[in-house]
Amino acid sequence: MNLARKILFALQADWYTHPRVLTLQSPDKPPIWMGLIQLLKAAALAHWNKDDTIKPLASFLGANLAERTCPSVLPQSRKF
Repeated sequence: MNLARKILFALQADWYTHPRVLTLQSPDKPPIWMGLIQLLKAAALAHWNKDDTIKPLASFLGANLAERTCPSVLPQSRKF
């Protein structure tokens, strides 16, 4: 089914955080991406297994956390 992979792809693609999309949203409703997070949670709970949910979530978190928290991949002592 790979629903979690598809939702993570949509979140990573920034389709729902583009300024044009944000201006179309109603101010009294939550952002569209919050609905995607809730859908991801429901999909993960419904199909909690290694291939459909755990690996995609771990890959998404690893790629995005490393991208935002590590200014460089190599430690200072190993840079040439």
